[in-house]
Amino acid sequence: MINLGRFAIAASNQPARVAVALAVPGAASIVFAPKGNKERLMRKQALVRKLAAAAQVTSAKGPRAWRLDIVKDLLADLRTATVGGQRFTIEKIVKMMEEEMAAARPALSELQRRGLARALADLRAEQKRPAPRVGAFVVRAETMLWTLASV
Repeated sequence: MINLGRFAIAASNQPARVAVALAVPGAASIVFAPKGNKERLMRKQALVRKLAAAAQVTSAKGPRAWRLDIVKDLLADLRTATVGGQRFTIEKIVKMMEEEMAAARPALSELQRRGLARALADLRAEQKRPAPRVGAFVVRAETMLWTLASV
């Protein structure tokens, strides 16, 4: 198994059987193999997908830290954006925070889960307002970022 950041590659080279699999988290995996042994290939595909997803979620300096940095940058730009730009950015931030909360859920304590769920509900409420309060949104999102970064 080779982990290349967003990609995972697995290869098997046994006599008369060669299979190569490429998995991208959130996308379909591709397996190149000779005909036959379909059940075995399906198990390999499942394993490759599982390992690629685990690499995406558990990496300390990988995708999770990278995505949290993106949210920080979006929050910094939120105050200077137009109203339409603010609504678009808020929508993206809420979506990313939902994904991050789901990915970090197993490592969170019950108190952290409840706090993040409440903060996410507050972010959604601000998102639905005709004129979102950017200051309140930023404070809630930064609180969520600190909690997620500590996990």
